[in-house]
Amino acid sequence: MRIPVILLLICTGVAVYLARGSRRETNGRSRRPKAGNRDPGEGGLNRVLAAQLGRKTGIAEHRIFSVLEGAGDADLRGRIDDVLEHVTVTFSRRSAADTHKASLQIAYRDGSTVNVDYVAPWDQLPDEVRGEVLRTGKTECVRSWSAPWHNEVA
Repeated sequence: MRIPVILLLICTGVAVYLARGSRRETNGRSRRPKAGNRDPGEGGLNRVLAAQLGRKTGIAEHRIFSVLEGAGDADLRGRIDDVLEHVTVTFSRRSAADTHKASLQIAYRDGSTVNVDYVAPWDQLPDEVRGEVLRTGKTECVRSWSAPWHNEVA
């Protein structure tokens, strides 16, 4: 009997996800990697967010992006924290199974909001999102985003 290819791909993906162990529970709290070791799948999200924050603050997008990717500019981190209230990201599978739409809902401390969509290839989704899709079969995953310096593990 032949195993359907899709079932084989799903099982392989789940095995890879479990083997990587990219997130671990510690003392009931979810541990994230240090900022310099963030999930490469967050790069696309960080680019879109950096562009929006650049428009809002007048700070060069490349400077914001480098901080979102883990650079240690404390002054810039503080300026971002001063304007950014919270970010929610919704990942939705598109009709082409290898792409997802990522919708960012960005709320600023001044009460304004911005909604931005972008298309993300499967391999550029955060590991956690890919794992959930493979594990549950969901077509939509919602995540709160937080700045890497708020998640650093000592």
